[in-house]
Amino acid sequence: MSTLAVGTIKSASGNPPTIQNSSGTEIGTYCRAWANFQASNGSLEADFNVSSISDNGTGDWTVEFTNAMPDVNYAVVANCCHTFNAGNNDVSVCSPKPRNGNSNPLTTANCRFVGSTHSSGLSSYVDMRLVTMAFFR
Repeated sequence: MSTLAVGTIKSASGNPPTIQNSSGTEIGTYCRAWANFQASNGSLEADFNVSSISDNGTGDWTVEFTNAMPDVNYAVVANCCHTFNAGNNDVSVCSPKPRNGNSNPLTTANCRFVGSTHSSGLSSYVDMRLVTMAFFR
């Protein structure tokens, strides 16, 4: 067992470094972008590789990447919270939004997504209090 302690890891190519096991098999990659923001007031709290977040209307946002994804086959992990009240029974959902009839909302430059709540069988877009998301490829 050994420990590597460094301040910076650089890739030999334009892509992020990959993580390999001792036999050289790729077992992981680094997160390419992430963001933490309050959609209710448009405040970007913290981020990596995100140039901006556009408000397209109530509960509808576009995350713009500083450095583009290599293709549209990346994964999005999103979490959102509509309210912090313990008694609220709403279920909050963040999901990518299809573009112009195309089922794939992902582009190499950005990802558009929506936030909605489901309460008493009703569903509506809402500006979430807190949204966190990460993008992997």
